[in-house]
Amino acid sequence: MTTSYNIHFSTAELLKVMKNKMLMTSIKQVIEAYHSQGFKMQAILGDGQFKHIKQLIRQKGITKNICTTNEHMTELKIT
Repeated sequence: MTTSYNIHFSTAELLKVMKNKMLMTSIKQVIEAYHSQGFKMQAILGDGQFKHIKQLIRQKGITKNICTTNEHMTELKIT
């Protein structure tokens, strides 16, 4: 589940398998959805579940911030 910072747009998807490949596929779909509407994703704020794909997100030119243990945050900064 995602919610954008500035435009308050939300996305949701049920992932049956939470592996790196599936997470990246879902993130790419979100990036493409925003891009198709003329927005550029600058940062993704998420929980520790995303720490293993941080490098893959960085390759897309997107900043990734991971929250601390026992916190949960999924927010996108869109311009």
